[in-house]
Amino acid sequence: VSVDDLSTLIDGSSYEIGARRMNANDWNIIYTDSVRNLTLRNCTFENSVMAAIHAGGAGNQSSAYSDFPDKVLIDNCTFENNGRNDIEIIYGKNIQVTNCKGDNSLDIEMNGNELVESISVSGCSFREFTPYSPSDISGTCEISVTNSTFNRVSAQVGAHAKLSNC
Repeated sequence: VSVDDLSTLIDGSSYEIGARRMNANDWNIIYTDSVRNLTLRNCTFENSVMAAIHAGGAGNQSSAYSDFPDKVLIDNCTFENNGRNDIEIIYGKNIQVTNCKGDNSLDIEMNGNELVESISVSGCSFREFTPYSPSDISGTCEISVTNSTFNRVSAQVGAHAKLSNC
């Protein structure tokens, strides 16, 4: 699936794509569980209550990793006025975020046994970058960030992110 050069913005106050309501105040514009081969290019996301893009599902994927996002490209997108995060990646593999800018945060969380593999961020600008992984992770964690600008980096616990030219 490819969403390219959307002529209108994707506004979280009126659109939810694959959204799942987890509680009364938990909306994401794009919520991926097991999406494969997704490209989002030249789009503007705004006004999400939670994250504009949430990669990963709601459950623990520690057993089979059969339900994770794979081969996702988010390219040249703009994020404005989103709630908790502009992009949050909870688990998945082969996820690329390139040439994006946002006024909130890019959050990559490995909460336990989840798979966070081949995640790359390049040429981006966000207010905050928050890589998180517990010190006792048992899953795979590979995050590479290059040529990006963040006003603040809030690495938590045993964050496994490699930053260069940032």
